Amino acid sequence: MSINAQIKKELGTLKLDVNLQVQSGQRVAIVGPNGAGKTTLLRILCGLVPIDSGCVEIHGNVVDAPDDRIFVPAEARNLGYCPQEHTLFSNLRVASNVMFGLRAHGMDRISAAERANQILEQLQLEDLGAVSPNSLSVGQSQRVALARALVVGESILLLDEPTASLDKDVRPIVQQVINDHAAKFGTTVLIVTHDRAEAALLADYTIEIGQ
Repeated sequence: MSINAQIKKELGTLKLDVNLQVQSGQRVAIVGPNGAGKTTLLRILCGLVPIDSGCVEIHGNVVDAPDDRIFVPAEARNLGYCPQEHTLFSNLRVASNVMFGLRAHGMDRISAAERANQILEQLQLEDLGAVSPNSLSVGQSQRVALARALVVGESILLLDEPTASLDKDVRPIVQQVINDHAAKFGTTVLIVTHDRAEAALLADYTIEIGQ
């Protein structure tokens, strides 16, 4: 799905002013200094932060336009989002965390469990489906958060530093899973990363903000 956004947002000292055009199926890396608004940009696109002015369109559908009093909430935007802080549900087991979005969108439990198990296996987490998120390492938690985003993010995937907490031997595996997912589904991917080598590996081109 394509993204067309003219975004103006002020949060404290942050003054975000971004024009963004991403064609369907493109993979874009967003880079810039700390405090430039990279995370805020993803949160705006996924529907967690409303803009002050401008317009956000996803595949031609307006999802945020303050002047027209339009705001589509995150759960209705049909995308996958993996935040830096992971935000797993502590009251659900790992597999149930991954299934959550699928079930919320009406998929039956058996199909959702099969899809969750598939993505957990790809991320080498197949033995952790029945455990509590509280028992996970930081790297494992990050991979579960990514799995939860991947299963619902076949059209659009927003990833905020998705490999930052991973060991160096796991990082290439996760990067390959992201690339394979995008290739299989023709996914539009926006990835925030501080690593320019990773940006070159995962994205077709790079956008710099806050320069």
